[in-house]
Amino acid sequence: MFSALTRIEGLILLPALLVEYLHQKKWRLRNIETNILWISLAFAGFLIYLVINNQVTGNPFTFFAIENVHWHQGINPLLGFQRALQGTFTGEFPINVQAAAQLIFAGFGLLAIVAGFKFHLRPSYNVYMIFTWLLFVSTGLWNSIPRYVLTMFPMFILMGFSLRSRKTNYIVTLLSVSVMCLFTIIFTLGKFVF
Repeated sequence: MFSALTRIEGLILLPALLVEYLHQKKWRLRNIETNILWISLAFAGFLIYLVINNQVTGNPFTFFAIENVHWHQGINPLLGFQRALQGTFTGEFPINVQAAAQLIFAGFGLLAIVAGFKFHLRPSYNVYMIFTWLLFVSTGLWNSIPRYVLTMFPMFILMGFSLRSRKTNYIVTLLSVSVMCLFTIIFTLGKFVF
């Protein structure tokens, strides 16, 4: 409930928890009990948020207008992808690096979803990753995708499966530290970094 009350991403818990419940009940409808209703608490948090919006602004969906006006956000994944491509190939430094990072991390998130099915993660983990990925790539302005990909926590389980060799761990660590240093430099130059 608190997740959905604080951020719209909390609604992703609804399908993930439902799939986890059904998975634990062996996908048999006769095994479903009334305790399934506890899952609706995630939606209750979102409803409370809408009531607060309505009380403060007179419109429960004011956040859509605010996102559109201040962040140029709308539901248009093709526009977001197009802007990220355009920024990568036509933007100046550091815009081009940041736009490329949006594309790379969006691709990395999609790769994590595919790997989740390949490594047979729990169905609820796969559902959580799918909905999380769809949420952050569905906007008209891809911004902060590297940060949002990190919320796909089952991805770290997958990394544990796939990074078993010491050599691979060193390569991933070196690459991660290098990218972190690059974006730290960009940030210290006074530029926005995710």
